[in-house]
Amino acid sequence: FQHIYLSPDEAKTLILACQTLQYADIAELLHVSVPTIKYRINSIRKKCGAKNKQALIRLFIEEDFVTHLKEAIN
Repeated sequence: FQHIYLSPDEAKTLILACQTLQYADIAELLHVSVPTIKYRINSIRKKCGAKNKQALIRLFIEEDFVTHLKEAIN
């Protein structure tokens, strides 16, 4: 899991998703469409092997990867 590559856009999307924002809210903040957000979340989920969005978010929050993502994109 340590060697999964996330694009900067995927990282930003995941950070916002981990804040429990809805797809529409994330899309508005990132100036993209809701289908784009869904695509990004699904792509990240597949890369990480998470069963669903909730499992993906739980994984990133429990492992404190969100902090590392924020540091990496700033």
